[in-house]
Amino acid sequence: MQRAPWPVGLVLGVSLALLITLVGPLLLFNPWFTSLLQERHAVAALFATSQAGVAWGIRGWATLFLRAS
Repeated sequence: MQRAPWPVGLVLGVSLALLITLVGPLLLFNPWFTSLLQERHAVAALFATSQAGVAWGIRGWATLFLRAS
């Protein structure tokens, strides 16, 4: 098996670094992960509401913000 030329490795490395940089933050803020963190840190109890109320509040503010822009 022959080794690939060095520019191919460089392009692959740069593209993987760019992919991780752009997609990594999106994975942290998905609804499943955010809900898990909210339950872990008892966010609903801090706001004296249910978990559904906290989740709706986040979606509600995001919806209002997106409509305004």
